[in-house]
Amino acid sequence: GWEGDEQWAPMIPGFPGRLSWARFLGSAIDYIVFDGSDDKHIESVTFVEVKSGESSLSAQERHLRDAVQAGNVRWVEHRVDREP
Repeated sequence: GWEGDEQWAPMIPGFPGRLSWARFLGSAIDYIVFDGSDDKHIESVTFVEVKSGESSLSAQERHLRDAVQAGNVRWVEHRVDREP
């Protein structure tokens, strides 16, 4: 198997998105895929957790999955302005 080599996942057939759309995080979730980012027109965002064999989601991964599936996702624009 290739367990532990999550960074290879976007190159394996069946990955949900293009390699150029995928951003590896490795913690909390393995990938975020920005569908359409090549064209600078993102149409969707996909969270991807890579597993192999009989491995299962951790408690944190299950909580993240449940939050996303429940629609508990938000956008925040955090602006930091320099002082004059």
